[in-house]
Amino acid sequence: GQYYSADEIVVPPTVEYENTTYKVTSLGYRAFAIALQTTSITLPEGLETIEPYAIYNTGITQLTIPSTVTSLGDHSVYENKKLTKVNILANIETIPQSCFDSSAITEINFPESLKTIGEYAFKSCALREVTMPASLRKIDKQAFYLCKSLEHVTLNEGLESIGGGAFED
Repeated sequence: GQYYSADEIVVPPTVEYENTTYKVTSLGYRAFAIALQTTSITLPEGLETIEPYAIYNTGITQLTIPSTVTSLGDHSVYENKKLTKVNILANIETIPQSCFDSSAITEINFPESLKTIGEYAFKSCALREVTMPASLRKIDKQAFYLCKSLEHVTLNEGLESIGGGAFED
């Protein structure tokens, strides 16, 4: 069922509990799962980790991943059918397995630190064009599987490995 009814969620950089202030450094497993009415989630600078399924099956249309994020979990932004734009400010090295799988992404920027795009990372997305950063070394199998709108892919010179069916539609 639906767990949240908030249209807009702003994750604070800190929370207070029993007169002690804590930094928010992780977005936990299924933190915003099945939040279909939620159209906006704002993540704070200071956030370091987005756990698996943290932003799963919501109504968000765009997402900015803060510069302080160092780790994205498998399926971390999974099955967001209205998510069209992702802005990655973080210097992450890996977009993990099924990270953005089954989302409606048409626009994404890849950080210059990116080295690996995992299996099914963008499966069934609506991307039309993709330009890989110079840092990218590996695209795992079926990373862009079933991206039927994908018309143009620019690969980088230092790319070492493209897995089977990486761009199969």
